[in-house]
Amino acid sequence: MSTQSLKAIVNDRTSTPGRLKLVLVIGWFLAAALCIVTMSSTFQRYHSVKTVGVDAAPSVVAAQYAKVDLASLDADVANELLYKPGAAQDLLTDFNKWTGDLAGKLVDAAQNITYGDAEKKPILAMQTASVEFYMAVQQARDAHNRGDEKSALAAYRSELSILDNKLLPAAGALEKANHSELEATYARQHSESLISLGLVVLSGLGMVGLLAYAQLYLTRRFHRRFNYMLAAATVLSFCFSTYTVVSFMSQSHNLVKAKEWSYDSVIALLEAKSESYLANASESRYLLDKDQARVQEQYFMSKKDELATFTGGMTLDQAANNAAEAKLTPKDQFSGFLADELNNITYQGPEYIQRYGYGERDQATAMLKGWGQYVAIDKKIRQLETSGQHDAAIALCLGSNPGQSNWAFAQFDAALDKTLAENHGEMDRDTQLGFSNLALLPYAAPIVSLLLALLLMLGLRPRMHEYDV
Repeated sequence: MSTQSLKAIVNDRTSTPGRLKLVLVIGWFLAAALCIVTMSSTFQRYHSVKTVGVDAAPSVVAAQYAKVDLASLDADVANELLYKPGAAQDLLTDFNKWTGDLAGKLVDAAQNITYGDAEKKPILAMQTASVEFYMAVQQARDAHNRGDEKSALAAYRSELSILDNKLLPAAGALEKANHSELEATYARQHSESLISLGLVVLSGLGMVGLLAYAQLYLTRRFHRRFNYMLAAATVLSFCFSTYTVVSFMSQSHNLVKAKEWSYDSVIALLEAKSESYLANASESRYLLDKDQARVQEQYFMSKKDELATFTGGMTLDQAANNAAEAKLTPKDQFSGFLADELNNITYQGPEYIQRYGYGERDQATAMLKGWGQYVAIDKKIRQLETSGQHDAAIALCLGSNPGQSNWAFAQFDAALDKTLAENHGEMDRDTQLGFSNLALLPYAAPIVSLLLALLLMLGLRPRMHEYDV
């Protein structure tokens, strides 16, 4: 429609045909606006779900698991050097398992590059540094097998330097790139979702209002009770607008669940897992490298505090009891990655217990208690070492029987993995629900808008023809 034609319609709006034409033009405009607003908002929301659940979160998870793999590799090497040459074949098997797992994580991260060099550079850095890492490991093993413990320790220190200065920083950079994008996208979604929802409501109400006006005008002007085309358009407009609003609200709710209920717990648990593995490795380093024992002890304590710090008279047992009773422990009394998880329990109800076989609170509480057991045993290891009982300290550190360090760590890690699996499973589930909430809208919006325009025209044209216009 030309600008002149539109001006003519506006100028002639006082006459009946002019008014009907104006209603038709405004109706077409509102139908187009409803389509555009719905589709643009749908794509923006789809991007938010994709960023949180598909692009960024998996790379964050891969980066954290890479840190776990690296810490496990380092722990295996340190433990192997604590044994006599040839007495730790099971550690070689475990080392190879972690090596394969790390390679897989790097492949997964490389296949999911979304943010360019911010991801590509850390992945390349990890691939290059891992070669240096494995070479230093082999040098330490060869020297240890020759009985040259001085050279073995020097090679191990070289491996540890590569781990601390190259591999772990690269894994952290990969995680940061994706985590920052995820947080930024989620923040934008929060601010933009209300605006897009309001625009859909305004477009839908505008269309319904215009159709209601047209129906009333035709009834009064032409003394006819009902215009079926306009009635159908009114019902269609109302139903589609309602469906769109419900879909957007459901998508927002599922995104909140995926991000705040699940992802925030997933990232806290993964941080706890990777830091606990680094702490576990430093426990072995403490016994292996006597010249660096004090440094490794401080390193362990710093990692321990990152997982759980208690102040103001709060104890681990009290925090665990609070969690078991669904009570929040104030952050100024209990902080750290484990506290972040225990204060974000959301999947404890019957449906989750039926789905996973356990509740989040039960496993999170077991995780905290398991960490307490592990830390208590670590204290005994250090007491044995400082009292000159080096062999007993090593036996307690490397033992897997109940009451020994590896056993306690395994109990903690198993409970953490169950808590993590539940949150990760729900994050994936809510991500898919978020996609399904939006699935029909890109197809329905243009079809509905065309139908509205057609129904409006079919409803008004007969009356307009009565005036030969």
